[in-house]
Amino acid sequence: MGHYAVKPRPLLAKSVKYVAAKPSTSVTFECIICLNLFNTNESYHTPDCTHSSCRQCLRDYFNSLLKNTNLINFDTVNCPHPDCKKQFHTEQDLELIFKPEEIKEWWEAAYKITFMKNKVTCPFKDCGVSFEVEEDLLKECTFASCLVCRKGFCTVCQSTWHPGVMKIINEKEQLNKTLQVVKNNAWTRCPKSIQSRDTLPPFDHSQDKQRYILPPPSSLPGYHLPLPSLDNKKRYKSPYDDVSTAANTLASFASYEQADDICSEKQVIEAAKILMKISRWDFGEDLSRAWYEAANTMKWGLPLGWATTQLAFNIMVFEDAMNSVDELAEGLELLKWGADYLVNAHYNDTHIVGQLGVSALGPISKVIGWDVDFNYWGPPEEYEQWVPTGLPHKATYITPDNPSSEIIGEYTAALASVSIVWRKHNATYADLLVDHAKRLYKFAVEHQGSYVSSHQNAFQWATFWYPSTGYQDELAWGAAWLYAATNDDYYLEEAKKWYASVTDSWLEYSWDEKGGGLHVLLYAITKDKTFYNNSMDYFNQFLPGPSQIVKYTPRGLAYIEHWGSVGYSGNVAFLMMAFAKLIGYDQPEAKSMTTFAVQQINYALGDYGYSWVVGFGDNYPAKPYHKASYNSYIDYPLRGAPQDTVETDFSESKTPQRFILYGAVEGGPNVDDSWYDDRSNYEYSEVTQDYNAAWTGAIAGLIDFYGSSQFEPYTDCELDLGWNHPNASTPPAWPADDCYHTCNKNCPRGEMKSSYSWKLLNAPEEQLPQHLDILYPGQGVVKAAYLEGKSVEEYTLARSMAAQEVRKVVPNREKSSAVQLSSIPLSVVLLLSVAIYFV
Repeated sequence: MGHYAVKPRPLLAKSVKYVAAKPSTSVTFECIICLNLFNTNESYHTPDCTHSSCRQCLRDYFNSLLKNTNLINFDTVNCPHPDCKKQFHTEQDLELIFKPEEIKEWWEAAYKITFMKNKVTCPFKDCGVSFEVEEDLLKECTFASCLVCRKGFCTVCQSTWHPGVMKIINEKEQLNKTLQVVKNNAWTRCPKSIQSRDTLPPFDHSQDKQRYILPPPSSLPGYHLPLPSLDNKKRYKSPYDDVSTAANTLASFASYEQADDICSEKQVIEAAKILMKISRWDFGEDLSRAWYEAANTMKWGLPLGWATTQLAFNIMVFEDAMNSVDELAEGLELLKWGADYLVNAHYNDTHIVGQLGVSALGPISKVIGWDVDFNYWGPPEEYEQWVPTGLPHKATYITPDNPSSEIIGEYTAALASVSIVWRKHNATYADLLVDHAKRLYKFAVEHQGSYVSSHQNAFQWATFWYPSTGYQDELAWGAAWLYAATNDDYYLEEAKKWYASVTDSWLEYSWDEKGGGLHVLLYAITKDKTFYNNSMDYFNQFLPGPSQIVKYTPRGLAYIEHWGSVGYSGNVAFLMMAFAKLIGYDQPEAKSMTTFAVQQINYALGDYGYSWVVGFGDNYPAKPYHKASYNSYIDYPLRGAPQDTVETDFSESKTPQRFILYGAVEGGPNVDDSWYDDRSNYEYSEVTQDYNAAWTGAIAGLIDFYGSSQFEPYTDCELDLGWNHPNASTPPAWPADDCYHTCNKNCPRGEMKSSYSWKLLNAPEEQLPQHLDILYPGQGVVKAAYLEGKSVEEYTLARSMAAQEVRKVVPNREKSSAVQLSSIPLSVVLLLSVAIYFV
């Protein structure tokens, strides 16, 4: 879903046609404010009057005015002379009067007043379309349906509807239908209704309007009132007992979203064959790795790349903390899984996979006709078999004629950042990633453009679900990470150049907007005071004080946007924890940041009685919007039924997920802290890979802040991973010295010293059967064959042939063959028999 899609921004100043202001022609002049005499070059007045003021007085006058007047009420800026109504209205005028950020705000306000009169903007993140409504609808809270997405919202608040919102019915056919709804749902008639009768008279369009007060949101499925605060003794103020558990739980979700995960020995051979078949694309690329985004089977380039970058950012800043609670090896494994996909997606320097999967058919229109991927409700292993249109997954390529500097810029950042945290473990692999990152960056700069402007249907629909607000921030982001990875000053200068041209909102930090992350990253790698100050300005938007603009729910969640509110707050919490570590936790500025981050973490982990992390705490989401943990490959009751039937069951059934989706961060609450535990209300119940990415780092930051020695290393041996499901086979026989996957508490601190996961990941690929034989006694070759979708005979033959052609270079791939890391992470090995690791 387009859970992080950004609202359309008003036109910027550069889109307005300016007229130069008229300078004073006298040699000296008297300032109308301070009455002193000044030279001509120090004077300024509107283009249409001669009331000159000195520049300093003019600045002071308007700064004072700004402090005492709500800026968005301005539709003109007048001459300061009390009897003059002439206006300042050129770019030069505004640059004199306002700060740069105030200029942007003024033009946005002016645009809204000039061009948006009697217009409303749909508040839903997957839409954001503006359209005109009757003037009456803007006078009191009234229900309106968006002309594009057809969702309803309040016209005055321009937010999702709330108690007291009215619905006006002024069409006869619509009124007939509504009266039945009124009867069935006991709506209240508004006392201001023009007609007060229940029978329909001859319909007079000019006089007969029926008004009904809609029921409150509490009538929607899965609605829950805010819970009372927990006793202070139970709050996670110093979460020594639980945070390492939270760190592991959050990391687990990435494994569930791995795109090539397969389950159940009974069915694994067929599933593996299907997945291997659909993972080879136009040029033979292996695109089986990485993660699906949200609840679907799409691999959207921008959010996927950002999730990879952010996971690397977590380790770069908090590596020691993650290792201390046995999460570092798991994190590195996940990073390799994502980076391998991006390397393979970079087929050559003219064809790069920017998207995998089919979202929708046909050109975008005002009404969505059919979205292929979002209308499939079964397990990903059976997508090709049951998808309604019968269309297989398809790769969409970024080329010189079809550019996307934001996707390629993010790929650059991802590979460069992963190379940093992998270098100490495998320098050859790190070099491979840097090589790809450099070539990708070169492509992004030489072929500038956005997928928003693409004529390809696939990217047009990517724009619908995941609209990009620009690519300059991704180019700055990619260059900054390349500098961090190479220490090459060329990339630092590139980063600064693009940084200066970024036009983000500088509020959210997400897959779309990198502004906040750029401040912190550039300060981390340069220690430049400019980036320190910009970071502080960014954080002050969230912290108590005169610069705060972000609102909080009554229970303390920083509420940037209703769709993905917990994800947004986690992203900022990570940045604050990272910056606090950079400047020192004992600094006054750092203390306010750690206070913010702890508050957001407390909220997400259930400080007020409801945890937003699935599988963590006693009260967590039972029905997140996630298809494969409800309809899994080994537990799919409606297999073979029409997808409409499967959708109805998924959306309307009160049955909880059939498997616990450990670690998934759900979207978030209403602004009043109420929430929905219901799959049909996906704006609040959806889970995504990018919601999780920064939260993992925020939790690691909390461990670092309190001191890693306060926390016990984690083990997943007590999780309900589905081994008892009738379709699951025998679990792997973990060696006793693997303290991550067994309940053995006698291992040295630091998972990498004991984890079989790390040992397997670093083993040469030809040794995979031997290692699997330890986990599955006597079945190592069989399991290895399953992982490649082959029979034992096919696998044995392929291994034999590979041994004869060691390190054969594939033409046109320009890809190192010297990397000897196993291409199959342990989490996939687990899935040979575990019952829940799904997309």
